[in-house]
Formats: sequence, C-alpha cells, structure tokens
Amino acid sequence: MSSVPTPASAHQQRSPYGRVRSTARRPGGSGGPLVVAAKTFLSPSLVTLDLREPNGRPLPRWTAGSHVNLVLAHGLVRPYSLCGRTDERGFWRILVRRHGRSRGASDHIHDSLRTGDRIEHLGVQPGLTLAGARRYRFLAGGAGIAPLIPLARLAASAGVPWSMTLFGHDARQVAGWQELADLAPALTVARKDEAIATGLQDMQSGTAVYACGPEPFVTAVDHALAGRPGARLFRESFTGPAAGGPSRAVELVLARSKLSFSVPAGTSLNEGLRAMGVEVPVACGAGFCGACAVKVLEGAPDHRDRLLSAEERAAGNVILTCVSRSRTPELLLDL
Repeated sequence: MSSVPTPASAHQQRSPYGRVRSTARRPGGSGGPLVVAAKTFLSPSLVTLDLREPNGRPLPRWTAGSHVNLVLAHGLVRPYSLCGRTDERGFWRILVRRHGRSRGASDHIHDSLRTGDRIEHLGVQPGLTLAGARRYRFLAGGAGIAPLIPLARLAASAGVPWSMTLFGHDARQVAGWQELADLAPALTVARKDEAIATGLQDMQSGTAVYACGPEPFVTAVDHALAGRPGARLFRESFTGPAAGGPSRAVELVLARSKLSFSVPAGTSLNEGLRAMGVEVPVACGAGFCGACAVKVLEGAPDHRDRLLSAEERAAGNVILTCVSRSRTPELLLDL
C-alpha cells in the first residue's frame, strides 16, 4: 500500500494507470444557465435576485424549503434557498446577505452581478420540509427567512396556524419586503435586545419550530427549546458541514482503476485521489453541491455534507469526497 503525499507534493507523483476521471452521477439533477432578471437591495447587506431561463422557458418545479446551487466567480458553488412562490415557473427568487467573512460569493453577488448577466446553476436540491404538526413557529435570523417563506405559505394553504418572528438588525427592512405582503398578518419583528427565548414563551403543545439563520442563532434556538417536553426543532444554518469528529486515515480501493492507497488524517479524500492522479470534480469544496459525489461499493461513509438526504445517507452508496470520511478502515469506490 502506498501512502498519499500531502497536497503540496502531489504534483510529484502520478498513478501508473494515468489520470482517472470520475463518472459518478451528480446529485441534484441537471443544471444550466440562468439570467439575472432583476436585482433589488432590501438593505445595504441584503439583496434579492430573480433568475430566469435564458430562452424564457419555464423553470423546473421545486418544493418549499429547496435551494439552488449557483456557480459564482472563480468557480465558487453556493446554495441559496428559493424564497418565491412554488407555482411561479417564470423565475426563481433568492435572498443573499453580504457576509463579513465572505470567501467571494456574496461580495460577487452584491458588487459585480448585474441585471442581464448569466450565471450557471447545478440544479435544485430539497432542504427543509414541512412536518405534520398542529401549529408552526418560524424563527428567522436575517436572510434565514428565505426557506421559511414558502414553508409558511404551505402551512397557510393547509389551514394550519402559524407565526413567524424575524431577528436581526435589518429585520424591519425584511418585514417590509413586498414578497411578504400576504404573510404580514402573522409576522412580528423582534426588538434588538429581545432574547430568542422570549419568542418561544407562549409556544403551545404540538408546535413544530423551524429556525434558520447563522449557526449561533440556530444554536440559541436549540438551547431555548431545551427541556421543553415535546418540542420539535427543524433547523438550517449558514455554516459549512458539521465536523463529524476527528478524521482518521482511511484505505481507498478503486475498483475500476485498480488502485489502493492510504489517505492520512487531515487530508481530504479528494486531495488523496488527486494526489494519485484520479480526477474527481470539485466545486464548492464544502459539501453543498454534489460535484464530487462518488459511488461507494463497500464500506461505510462518514457523511459530513449538507446535501444528501437521510435516505441517501442511510443507504451509504454515495459519498461526497470533498468533506466526508469513512466509518470503516477501508472504502471501495467505483473509480
């Protein structure tokens, strides 16, 4: 068995079988180009984009809570929740906050993207779904309102009582957004000093709580619900994949290319594969887009992505090699 070199020395070694290209199916279906039909600033740090198909054809249907993976400047891939109406086929609407620690994606959207520009997408993925409940409480931190808007509409159409509280320094600007006009009667804006727990004080039994926003916000909601019997929290945050515990060395066996080698702890599976001359596409590098998905033939993946569904994780027959690891000492991959 040969040990995989670190990324810095990867260019010095090549597999005797030449370069191997991944043929794994990318989760999320087909993508393609989109055109920026409209760009509107709700505040200095929040902007909405309406994206349409270049030739005016209807866009694919989507379900409440879904997100679209966009390919931005320098090949960055980022997921953005769709916040328009699910029956609108003419355009997709997203809401983007400028992040102080942006790696370039939100800055590009805020500063460089213009109406009429083209942008690629890698398909739509399901996210939060509306669970059965007697009532719903939606808590949104800033741009975290995006996936909650269609979920609230779904609850309203089903005749189930619901309410939504907006948190954040620009919550009032968001509350005044025309997109929310039909939801306004059930919306409240939290005071700047209002604790998250305050918004949960009158929560009744049988309520499903949905929280979306920055990770500290969602964690605070989780803590506020601790100890409440029967409380159910459905959450989505803006952070990358969960750490999933320490990384250990794993032996990769590639069925088609007849390679077997070790990927040391601290080196991603993608880095290990590339070091041995095996090309696996990578886009977001954070477990969002599915570009690096590879079929697993044997072994148990340690899923650390934010893309695969619970059913796909349980099946264990695909792994996102940019972030995920292995729960078994060896993985047999279809490469």
